[in-house]
Amino acid sequence: MSFKLILGLLCNLGIFFFSDNSNSSSSFPPRLLKAPRNTTAYLNERVELTCGAQGRPAPTVTWFYGEDGGGGGGGRKLPKVGPQHRVHGNGSLIFRAAAKSDEGLLRCEAANGVGAAASSGWVSLVVEAKVRIMEHPDVIRRKLGSRIDLKCSATGDPPPLISWLKGGTPVRDKKEFALSPACALLTPLTRSLVLPSPHPTLAINRN
Repeated sequence: MSFKLILGLLCNLGIFFFSDNSNSSSSFPPRLLKAPRNTTAYLNERVELTCGAQGRPAPTVTWFYGEDGGGGGGGRKLPKVGPQHRVHGNGSLIFRAAAKSDEGLLRCEAANGVGAAASSGWVSLVVEAKVRIMEHPDVIRRKLGSRIDLKCSATGDPPPLISWLKGGTPVRDKKEFALSPACALLTPLTRSLVLPSPHPTLAINRN
């Protein structure tokens, strides 16, 4: 192989390495790949809001909590680590055990010194409590024709609606049953009836 040919190959190889190194060192402002969305979480459960960003150098993601409804202002900057939350390395905001105090409007911003990119608007975080039945009837036996007051109470956020079922069918016959506004069932028995334990109830959160 001639000297000129070897020299030409080395020159081409040098240009390739120079070009590749130039591309690897070029920088560009961040852009959001995955913006946060409105999220509903359950009380005391883990919840994650995503904010994926790309840029060179790698951008740092900052989250803001909306003050006064989030209208027009930049919001209050959240620390990377707080008593109930942390900002993951991938930009996600994670609440280990969501609380009612975590509810509000949030947005994220990615910056890397070259530029910045922010989510298009505020997103809401709503924290709800699952329905819990606090009081329900046990097995009850009464004489034919007697009256009985069955009570069922439940908690939840939003407040639950309580429905009564008999044999798997919703109770609606007011000739035989009377439903009180306080979610108690008042019924004069017209036949022998043994109530299962617990009495079948259906508690549904309001939308």
